[in-house]
Amino acid sequence: MWLTLVNNNIAVSSIYKEIIPSLKGIFIHEFNFITGPVFSILLKFDLSELPIDIPAEWNETDYNTVQLQMEFYEIKLDTFDLNPSNYKNGHLLIENLFDHKLITYIDSAGSLVFRFTCSEIFVKSLSGYLNK
Repeated sequence: MWLTLVNNNIAVSSIYKEIIPSLKGIFIHEFNFITGPVFSILLKFDLSELPIDIPAEWNETDYNTVQLQMEFYEIKLDTFDLNPSNYKNGHLLIENLFDHKLITYIDSAGSLVFRFTCSEIFVKSLSGYLNK
């Protein structure tokens, strides 16, 4: 299960409880490279599944989409496709690879869009919004 490979997964597990959301059919909004002491990537994407129990603060606004923002540390980039149409409805795979994690994104046609390894994964934010 992908969530067990994320360091601070409490936000996702507390909202989704025992039904962890799939990373299939996700829409990637942002793919940011971050330089500094270590090279990292920040991904912002919409999940395809809504939680059963809505957080109280989400009840105050309309929402129909959950957005997750994750940061991947100590990146080694393998493949990266710049075609923006490939990021609309794909499958994000997070797998264990020895002492690292292998991150792969495959588009709806089954083509490889990006792949990289990282040492750690952190949830930066989880929010609900109205996707019109």
